[in-house]
Order: sequence, then C-alpha cells, then structure tokens
Amino acid sequence: MAQMVMTKFGYMSKAEASIIGKIAKEEAQKKAKEDKKKRGRCGDM
Repeated sequence: MAQMVMTKFGYMSKAEASIIGKIAKEEAQKKAKEDKKKRGRCGDM
C-alpha cells in the first residue's frame, strides 16, 4: 500500500500529491504572471 498523505483535496498517495502539488504551483505562477501583465509591469521579460 502506498503511503497516504493528507492534502487540501483529501487523502491520496504520495505520488499523486506531488503531481497535484506541481500542477497547483504552475497554476499559481501563471496567475501571478497574468496579474503582473494587468498592472502593466513586465518583470520577467
């Protein structure tokens, strides 16, 4: 049995949790970039 970890989405295996964590991080970065564009600042160009 895979080791189960508690995440904000409920219990899941460690592999699943790391994948979802990676996706969530990428989503957050995307959102931050869009917010920067809205303010008219191009910090990472």
